[in-house]
Amino acid sequence: AGIEGHALLIDCSTLELTPVPVPERARIWVVHSGQERRLVGSAYADRRAECERAAALVGPLPDADPARIEELADPVERARARHVRSECQRVRGFATAFGSGDLAGAGELLRQSHASLRDDFEVSTPVLDDLVEHLCAVPGVFGARLTGAGFGGCVVALAAPGVDLPGWQVRAAGGAHVEQLD
Repeated sequence: AGIEGHALLIDCSTLELTPVPVPERARIWVVHSGQERRLVGSAYADRRAECERAAALVGPLPDADPARIEELADPVERARARHVRSECQRVRGFATAFGSGDLAGAGELLRQSHASLRDDFEVSTPVLDDLVEHLCAVPGVFGARLTGAGFGGCVVALAAPGVDLPGWQVRAAGGAHVEQLD
């Protein structure tokens, strides 16, 4: 469903797909933290179960009433639900900021996302935190956050043209294609 030059906002509740134009002056970098990760044996399944328990009490987390989330008795479930609810809001806000060319606003949402992944969802590591902090201190970097399931792996950074980071610059392609091999 990818469209060249666009990010894709996916609403997992409705499966609605919304192309978001990538601003011409946006550069997206993926930087490996040097910390290998494996989901097998990690706490990723625990995070999912904690979210499912919270959702059973307050309803679907993306649209749950924040006051009901804060009333959850279990502090872990409360933190996980708070992350999911606020992350969904940040993603929508990022799409709006990014699509309108507000790279500073989009970058701030990336920073907030990383803080929530670190503090409420607890999937970051000191290595990832240090890398995000380092990248955000580079002139011309608007923001960064861990990407994927956490527990190591990569960070994504939003930067201005001319910024050179130690990773891979990526672009919005026109979707995946199947190629026939001879």
